[in-house]
Amino acid sequence: MALNWAMVDADGSKPVPLPEEKIWHTVIKCQMSLDFKDKKAKWEAKGTAFVTNQRVVFLRQPMLPAPAENDRASEHLRSLNVPLSNLVDCRYMIPVFAAPYYEAGVLPVPGGNLPNEGPGVNKGILKIWFLEGGGNSFRDAVEEVRNLAKGGQHGEQLRELGEARWVECMHPHTPRSSIPTLHAQPPTKLARPQAA
Repeated sequence: MALNWAMVDADGSKPVPLPEEKIWHTVIKCQMSLDFKDKKAKWEAKGTAFVTNQRVVFLRQPMLPAPAENDRASEHLRSLNVPLSNLVDCRYMIPVFAAPYYEAGVLPVPGGNLPNEGPGVNKGILKIWFLEGGGNSFRDAVEEVRNLAKGGQHGEQLRELGEARWVECMHPHTPRSSIPTLHAQPPTKLARPQAA
């Protein structure tokens, strides 16, 4: 997980994909907070949340200008980049009198501009509020991609589905029969050890 390390396109509206990365889902008009209570560190911003086949990315919108000194880490959140494997204890909450939100524990990595050293540093708490809807589909996209990534055998199909979802969003008149679907493999039976 890294703070302000996501590369963005020229207009700052979406992340530059990593090798073999596809954007799976996008939700605009979100509010995010990242809190490391044990280190008294907290960041907040409004922007856009992305789910890819490798990570969750949050980009502040509108983007802030670059810091005057490039060698110094910014204290303001511009972007947050969390590998899917670093999201733990995820849940989606729908309060009665507030916007729904996605909450997850996030595990920091060394060199990611976040507290990750010293005694007592466990994880930060990430919350993303969906101010104009899209929370259910965000949660579903994260879970779907994480489940497929855990299986390992569907890596190629995951990339194809990412492309298909892009085609479906950008070209809604494409016949659904031409969009690939994921076919689950039947479970294999494991041989039980026999008692001696």
